Amino acid sequence: MVAVLVGRPPWPPVVRGRGETLPLADSSIGALTVSAAWHWMDPAPTFAEIARVVRPGGVFGVLGTGPNREVDWVGALFDASRRLSVGTTDRSRTHAPDLPPDAPFTEPEATVFEYTTPMTRAELVGLAGTYSSVITLPDDERERHLADIDRAVRAALGGTGAPDDATAEVPLRCRCWRTVRR
Repeated sequence: MVAVLVGRPPWPPVVRGRGETLPLADSSIGALTVSAAWHWMDPAPTFAEIARVVRPGGVFGVLGTGPNREVDWVGALFDASRRLSVGTTDRSRTHAPDLPPDAPFTEPEATVFEYTTPMTRAELVGLAGTYSSVITLPDDERERHLADIDRAVRAALGGTGAPDDATAEVPLRCRCWRTVRR
């Protein structure tokens, strides 16, 4: 991701860090967003860090984008990945943080955007491989799991005779959450 950002000016300088220990000065930024990574962070120290670096009136937002599993064929396709995520709640799948009561932020706002995008078999299998429940599997289990997804995608795209570049319109959903620093 850093290589993509650096190659597309006019972006601000890239600063590497962790949500729990941001390498930024107090009240130094007007907006901070997290996309598809909130579930990797320890919420208490991360909220404290975000409150420290976002200036009053600044915005903190979280985005969670993925296939709309409420659509029958998408839910069936990604069912195996869902089973790997034993114990996850609907809230953790949306990547929406629970704002601590003492956090210096306004009441959060949330909205959802739905859209479709064409994806090939390889892109759908690749997408399945980006979920933490899949990434953290031992190599052999991950390979088996992705092979199962590949077979299911082939079936959804017309069976073994479907060309590799066949596409499906995949319904996606982006859940957006934001709050303002008091």
